[in-house]
This record gives sequence, structure tokens and C-alpha cells, in this order.
Amino acid sequence: MNRRRLLLGSGAAFSTVLAGCSGTQTDDGNGNGGSQPDRTSAKKPLESWKWLGSGSIMEDPISIGSGLAVFDVGYEGDDFSLRVSPLEEGDPYELKIDREYDGASATLFEGGDYVLHADGNGAQWSVEIRHPRADSGSIPETISDDGPVVAGPFEFDSIDVAHLLPRPGTEFEVTIYPAEGDSGERLTTGEGGKGEVPVDFDGVGWVDVQTWLPWQITFD
Repeated sequence: MNRRRLLLGSGAAFSTVLAGCSGTQTDDGNGNGGSQPDRTSAKKPLESWKWLGSGSIMEDPISIGSGLAVFDVGYEGDDFSLRVSPLEEGDPYELKIDREYDGASATLFEGGDYVLHADGNGAQWSVEIRHPRADSGSIPETISDDGPVVAGPFEFDSIDVAHLLPRPGTEFEVTIYPAEGDSGERLTTGEGGKGEVPVDFDGVGWVDVQTWLPWQITFD
């Protein structure tokens, strides 16, 4: 798994396993409640996990399939941390947020069992892990938004160039990820993120954009 660390910028918790598996809500009375998913499902990669809470939870094991995983996160405070670590060897996925947040980020996982730890420091938060997959997807001429997103699926076989237009003076990271594999293609200009960059990615991919302010990408 590629390490992904993003610096972007107590109550009970409830978790749900989607796509046919279910979790059971528990609360130990100390503000660190969380569900205990069906352990018989741990050997099978799950389509989606979702957690809601305001305090700190630790959940294990969660079974994550290999390849692309997208984290949809919402947060209403100013100090949130998320860490997903493999039970065996490997690097963790980490997300730290220092402001209100409603966005997505992506990474590539090796399939296996993981431990999730999330802490909202008393503010409401939600985390969903999903595994988007597609055999095809038309790509628009332009994509845009006002924050962090994972857009796709897009077919990149006919795309040679991307024109990046972030808000001046902001951090701007763009990566194209495949559904399967161990690496994506980072798009960067070295000039504050703005400008024209070649695209060497082939096949179907998802565009991970990490920034706080409005942005636009045009493909040729």
C-alpha cells in the first residue's frame, strides 16, 4: 500500500457495514462506543464501511479489498484524525483535518485486514470507505469543484494534456488512480499547481483532487 498522509488544513459512535453485511451498535458508557461487525465477514473484502460519531473509536478487523479505496469524510470541528493501519506489515493511510470538512480522498490498498482509528475530539464526524469500480467512463472536457473530491470513472486513453487551474496561493494536489494497482499518476506543474501538464495514464481512472478552494481541470 502506498502511504498517504494528508494535512488538510466525546460521544458514541455507530458503524455500518454496507453491501449485505451488518454491524451492531454498542456503547461501553465511556463515550467510546462502536459497533462490532460480524467477524465471519472479515475474510471477505467488503464493498463499503461507514462510521458516524463524535468521539474516538477503534475498529478491527475491517477487511479492505485490494486496489482503489475512496474515503468520504464529513467533520464539523477543527481537530479530526483518521488512521487505517494494516494488521500485518505495511504503511497506514492517515488523514488529519483542522477545520470543518466535507470531501473525499483516495488511495490504493493491498487487500487484507486493517485497524481503523478515528477521533473527532467531541465534534460530529462521518467516515465511509468505498471501492469504486468501472469498466468504462466518458470523460468531460472540464471538471471543477470548490474542495477535495474524487471524480470518475473517466476513460483516459484519448487524453494527452491536463490544464490545471487552482486558486492562486493554495495547496493543490491532483492524482489519477486506477481501480487496481500499486501506484497512480501525480499531475503537477511545479509552478504553484497551475499550468499545462502531460497525461500518460491509460485506461479507466479516478481523479483525486486535494485542495480547500475552488479549482478547475480541463482535459485535451
